Amino acid sequence: MRPAVDVTECLEGGPGSPCDVVGHGYRERKTGPKFPIATRHCREHRCYYAVYPIGHVPYGQVAVAPVDASGFPLAAPLDGEVEEGSGWRGCLCEAAVEAARNRCWSREGADIEEAGEPGRYGTQRRGLRRCARLLGLAAELEQRAVERLRNFLGVDGLEHERLRRQWQTASRLSDRAQAVLAVLSAQPAEGDLWSRWLAAGALGGAWGAARIADPAAGRLLSPSTRLRTTGLAPP
Repeated sequence: MRPAVDVTECLEGGPGSPCDVVGHGYRERKTGPKFPIATRHCREHRCYYAVYPIGHVPYGQVAVAPVDASGFPLAAPLDGEVEEGSGWRGCLCEAAVEAARNRCWSREGADIEEAGEPGRYGTQRRGLRRCARLLGLAAELEQRAVERLRNFLGVDGLEHERLRRQWQTASRLSDRAQAVLAVLSAQPAEGDLWSRWLAAGALGGAWGAARIADPAAGRLLSPSTRLRTTGLAPP
């Protein structure tokens, strides 16, 4: 697997400051994407950067959203009972899906592989907190940022406020996870999920400002710009 787009612009480039980007190789990963990450070098701005596949962010050990490397949603299983939130398994929010069902991951000393669990309890709690920032539930977020964030997610404001209070007042891990799961379920099924999540995650402080490679122009676009060009931006 290799990037289908040759990115000719770096994060330092812009109008009046053209880039001179060349390939720098591929970086193997023990976690995250199942294929090497492309690295690029801009000789004009003297910087290096990595091109991550859609669904992944730097330093992420798992995919953030249930999309494939082309950005299309992963198909749901055709047989068996479909559990609420099951489409988010294998992603960052799997921690919330498990906790909402009162399934806590292994404590210190437990055999994770034998238990069939993706991580330890501390990892589950950290993943849940990151989901709360991404979905605008965390108490430390400013109200203005929360309002913009839920617009990107396409979630009703009154319902989001109710779930935000549930997250902040709940004492049990499962109750907090239920709030996360409810926001995940409240998102519209249509639209560019990945661009929406990148924009929301940056607002919530789950990760830094992101750029998406434009296949037509070979440029880097912000998620909000991409949403506006496709007509999917929030009002």
